Amino acid sequence: MLDRHDPRRHVHSPARRAAAFTLVELLVVIAIIGILVALLLPAVQQAREAARRTHCLNNLKQVGLAVHNYHDTRQELPPSRIADGLATWAWLILPHMEEQALYDRWDMSQGCFYDNTEDVVQTVVTGYICPSQDHEGNLRLLPHNHTHSHGQDDYLASIGDYGPSRHSSCVRPSRSSTQNHGKVMDGALVPGRVPGGGIPRTIERYSSYTSFKRITDGTSKTLLIGHLGKQSAESRHVFGGGNPAGISAGANYPFALGPDEPGFGGPHHGIVPFVMVDASIQSIPRDTDPNVIDRMVTRAANDIYELGTVVSSCVPPPTTNPF
Repeated sequence: MLDRHDPRRHVHSPARRAAAFTLVELLVVIAIIGILVALLLPAVQQAREAARRTHCLNNLKQVGLAVHNYHDTRQELPPSRIADGLATWAWLILPHMEEQALYDRWDMSQGCFYDNTEDVVQTVVTGYICPSQDHEGNLRLLPHNHTHSHGQDDYLASIGDYGPSRHSSCVRPSRSSTQNHGKVMDGALVPGRVPGGGIPRTIERYSSYTSFKRITDGTSKTLLIGHLGKQSAESRHVFGGGNPAGISAGANYPFALGPDEPGFGGPHHGIVPFVMVDASIQSIPRDTDPNVIDRMVTRAANDIYELGTVVSSCVPPPTTNPF
């Protein structure tokens, strides 16, 4: 037995000496954690964007199915807009987007979009909003641009991130009359027609120029509705036909490369999502030949294309003065 004055009683065991971190060891651990966080953060961001992209593609899928249900009901495709100031495709398919209550609030025999109350024009349907598109808000103050007389010049209303491909570069629709537009546009969803023509403020009925049987190029080969770039999404009210509802695409109407450019586009890196007429989803590479995009838009031009190839232009030659 050791005497209490024996020096050996005060010798510390190795286990006790190693019980605490040194400053160097702590700094090494912190550095390792920092490196791991730096490595993991991009992966987390990529996973979140992948989830948002999946959500966006599902939105387009639901829109495509709603258009099919609309066609089953009326035996025609919805017009891109009935006429200036009247309902767009996005409003017409609401009953098939589980939004019947909202749809019932607008009686088109009593007035156009700008005659409606705020609870109609400012309702945001989340199925029309891409979770990756960076908007400051889903309402925009925009002017109406038709001949109807209303109490104000600008209207605050909801926007949407998706729109139909109304025509390619292969045609030159006249601007003289909305009622003539649908006759010459070659996309799947084009402006509709109303009895008597013109630009009515109220309507009792309307019809479309297009249906599945008129998509002779193939429903799986024809664009229906695609993702809008930010500029185009924020330049039109999703339910109001006072601003053109459709988007042109092709050689004369390239994909938007950034948020300040018009056209189909969006925030999904490298691709522009579309739902085809058969309700299938296509993620079209941004570097696709614009002439191929023209052929994807046309519904009945008997033109054949393959993604990843290069084809000849269908753009009409410029008109010349014969005198």
